[in-house]
Amino acid sequence: MPRKRKGLSAVDFCLILGSSMLLICVLSFGLAKFMHDFEREKQLYSLQNVCIAHHIRMGVERSDIYRDGETCRVER
Repeated sequence: MPRKRKGLSAVDFCLILGSSMLLICVLSFGLAKFMHDFEREKQLYSLQNVCIAHHIRMGVERSDIYRDGETCRVER
């Protein structure tokens, strides 16, 4: 004879709910950090582009210009 299935106990329900909430929080913080880091890299890239454009206007070959931190450097 098939056994009747009981619902989740209160403890099991709380464990599942707590684990789900923790997972959502961890994923949310991970996504927020990724977005923050992405924005920072985008800002750095823009700063480097300004430096590169300056050197190109001064007649430096693009192949001699390297990205470096918040700026760029020229190596010949």
